[in-house]
Order: sequence, then structure tokens, then C-alpha cells
Amino acid sequence: MCGCPDKDAIICVGGKAFALPGVFDAFAHANGNDQRVIGVALGEPGSRAFEAAKLSIEDLPGAPVIIDEIAGTCYAGAAGLAKAIDRVIDGELPPQKLRVEKPVQMEVFRNF
Repeated sequence: MCGCPDKDAIICVGGKAFALPGVFDAFAHANGNDQRVIGVALGEPGSRAFEAAKLSIEDLPGAPVIIDEIAGTCYAGAAGLAKAIDRVIDGELPPQKLRVEKPVQMEVFRNF
């Protein structure tokens, strides 16, 4: 994480069913810290594990994790990690997305 307010971001890097970026983003938001999160997928190109890691980042509801908007995909592999780091250093992060708070639904599965 960089020390400048305009450049702060957490970069989560991993493979397979990679839930960390979304989980970290949700946890931080729930605790009042709207830290920007970038997810980077790792794995053997073309493998199911690599595709699962990419989908785990790209298909998050509300798209809270920063992806490569130009390519339309998440950052992936060593080159993707380098791009994500450069983006944080250069301060080229998009503005925070507006969050829509959903109402709590209790007893959703209750039979009436």
C-alpha cells in the first residue's frame, strides 16, 4: 500500500477460486474502510484454475474490485501484477464506486 491518499490500494494476488479480493473489500467496507482493492489472478495460462481465479475477480456483484478497464478483464499473471503495481504507483486508480446498501432480509427461506 502506498502512502499517498490518491494512490492507496490493496493488491490481492492468488489463484484457483480466488475469493480474497472480494472478501477483503467487503470486510474493509463493513469496518468503515473503503480501501480500493485490485485483484490479480495467477495460474497456468489456459488451465481451469487460472480461469476460475479470473472469474472469481471479474464476476463479483457490483464489481467492487479494480480490473483493467481497457482490456475488460482482471489483471493476470506476472505481467498483470506489474501493471497493477504501476497503476498504483502512478496514481491511475479510478474513483471509488458508489455502494448500494441492500436491506437485511431475515427469514428468507421460511415457509409460510
